[in-house]
Amino acid sequence: MSHGDRYTSSSYRKIFGDSPKFPVASSRMGSASHRGSPGLRAMAGSRNSGSSLSLYRRIGRSTSYSPVPSDSLDLTQTSVVNNEFKVIRTNEKEQLQQELIELRSQVDELSRDKNRILIERNNMEDELQMVESEFRSHGAQAVGMLTSQMASTDYACFIKWLFNYSRHSKMVCRLFSVDVVMVLLEQPERRPEECLDPELTCFLPHKFLIQSLLFARRMDDSPTVLACLAQCLELPSFNVTRAVHNLFSATGTQTVLEGEITEGGSQNSQKTYRTLPFRTVEMSTTDVSDCDAKENLALLLKRVKDLKTNVRKSALQALVGLLKHNVIPMSWENLAILSERCRDPAVSVKKKALQCIGELLTAKPECSVVQKAWLQGVVPAVVDSENSVQDKALEALDQVLLSQVKPYSASRHLDASQRLTWDLLGLLCHDCQNLSSCL
Repeated sequence: MSHGDRYTSSSYRKIFGDSPKFPVASSRMGSASHRGSPGLRAMAGSRNSGSSLSLYRRIGRSTSYSPVPSDSLDLTQTSVVNNEFKVIRTNEKEQLQQELIELRSQVDELSRDKNRILIERNNMEDELQMVESEFRSHGAQAVGMLTSQMASTDYACFIKWLFNYSRHSKMVCRLFSVDVVMVLLEQPERRPEECLDPELTCFLPHKFLIQSLLFARRMDDSPTVLACLAQCLELPSFNVTRAVHNLFSATGTQTVLEGEITEGGSQNSQKTYRTLPFRTVEMSTTDVSDCDAKENLALLLKRVKDLKTNVRKSALQALVGLLKHNVIPMSWENLAILSERCRDPAVSVKKKALQCIGELLTAKPECSVVQKAWLQGVVPAVVDSENSVQDKALEALDQVLLSQVKPYSASRHLDASQRLTWDLLGLLCHDCQNLSSCL
């Protein structure tokens, strides 16, 4: 080996290691080295070493990015692995779906159990309230029997004690005082001259029981007070209904009995709605200012939208009682609240509103504002999401509208129910055309 070859070889090995073997090039270089002179062989060796170095670098760069030869891959094995992966993935997906279905069924079962427990709890609470109410009612009846035997002075002392008892911190005590008041309102009113102590005469009138004991509890959480307010309007005592009237109207009209207003202006203490005729008279009072009456009415309308379901139901009943007895004006503002409550979130309130607006239509069948309010409340309830509300609305439509449609006859006059039916149909075709989509 020549000196150039040794130098080139050693330098190459030091930098790159063993050079790649190219059979064709090595044979040519070998034949050239045998034929050439030593100088040419040295020059050729240096050129060959440089060219081989550059060639190696090009080959090295190209081979570093070259793909793996196709003959080194087993395509069959790759497809088998892919198929196995797909099968495993499909099985895992099916297993996850089954687990999700099981979890959903468990959640649904737990939800059903929870709803069942809530229903049972509500039923138990209702039964407990009924038992408590019945117990209080029996106690109030017993108290009423005792007070009926008292002298007026002793009776006034008892009312004074009951007034303080009605302000008790416990709800059950306040509710019992309301039950006692309702029993006492059914008794004849005591006359002031029968009381020996002039300072106690203010406790004898029924007005004190209604305004100071009953209506004073209007902001209690219990709806009993509002329900009792509606019951007071049905009592046969004229002084009771007048006291309720004074709470909501300083002046206005009220329906009373023919025999209750005499020529001298004296009033009978009792009235019977079922046997005697009515007439409407105008009364003026100075006990309650017009501002206080408006505040009381605004408070009642606010209770109609209370957060508690039972409070809303009792407030609706009280509102209908005031409208039926002309205590508050028969305005669209007051009647629209009844129609709106027919779409209340609570199903029981919807049913109560439908019942109340039906009672008002029965009491005031000729009032066009009441007719419109009835249509606005009942007709949309036909397409309510709750089936029981739909049934109640359809029943009302059948009784008031469908069952009253009869063949026309010129020789037969329309009765009150048929006139109401045609009035409602006329409103439905003209003023309430927006409700046609519900039918």
